[in-house]
Amino acid sequence: LLGYLQIRHNPLGARTGRRSSSEPNSQNWPGPMRQIIRSRWPGGSIGDFDYKSLEPVIIAWAAQDEKLMNAFTVGRGYLDIAEEVLGITVKKGTKQYVAVKSIALGVYFNMKTKKMADDLWRRLDVHFSEDYKEHVRETNRIRNTYLATYQGLRLYMANQEERVLNDQLVQTVTGRKRRLPLPDGRHTKGYGHAVNQAINFPIQSLASDIIGSALIDVEAAILADQGFSLEEYYDLLLDLNKMYLTGEGDRDILHNINLTRIINEVHDDLVIDFHPDLVSKHTELVVETMRSVPTLRKLWPITKEIPLRVDVSISPFWGEGKE
Repeated sequence: LLGYLQIRHNPLGARTGRRSSSEPNSQNWPGPMRQIIRSRWPGGSIGDFDYKSLEPVIIAWAAQDEKLMNAFTVGRGYLDIAEEVLGITVKKGTKQYVAVKSIALGVYFNMKTKKMADDLWRRLDVHFSEDYKEHVRETNRIRNTYLATYQGLRLYMANQEERVLNDQLVQTVTGRKRRLPLPDGRHTKGYGHAVNQAINFPIQSLASDIIGSALIDVEAAILADQGFSLEEYYDLLLDLNKMYLTGEGDRDILHNINLTRIINEVHDDLVIDFHPDLVSKHTELVVETMRSVPTLRKLWPITKEIPLRVDVSISPFWGEGKE
């Protein structure tokens, strides 16, 4: 049984500048549900191209913290952080690994100790002690050790708080502005939430700009390789939408054209449908284009400083596993 699923993407669906999807919200599908998506061609493949540790890399770049950047580019990410901060070796998937990752992410989003400890205890079932108060104290110690280890991060957070107090807004390197009025300064109701946004918005917004540039650049590279103009491709998409809406037209129109297509975006991932004859060639093309994001780096050359890496999964179904 073959069916087509139309997904709506909302260009500014989140306050951070991220895109969202709806009808259905494919970005929140669990792995087993994603596997209903398969290639439109017999023998075709679905490719999932994921920017590896994109937000931590952007945070390390914004904070100008070389040690943190090394952990997520040439190092082993949260495994290195566990050794630096806790002095222990952990394995992925263990509770210790979950605790280290959760504390690191919590710090990125300016989560305070009480909320962080509660999140570990109740949601993740990670307890540093059988006594809750001792668990909170240990969470605070690890949080402070993390900030002391990666001091550029602490300075970035302090600078963002100062900027929002002085300017009542924060701005990304690509020029997006988020206005955060604080008429009573630190005494403004919701001040802590505004500081969180001042820290988080430039990171998530830039991540959105990177994947947005990748969407444009990958599509252009694929079309150029296959001899399609953008006009011809959009005419084809209009014909397809007409067929979906009315039931009239050539249902096999895409089966008759060996056309690799981007079919979805999920946060830092592009999901791509490969014709079986083009998997190897276009996998290389997609990875190289996502690493170079030429549109973004031409418009804002400063982003050339951000190293981008891409994880690739190729399988008959979406979300089936990494390769």
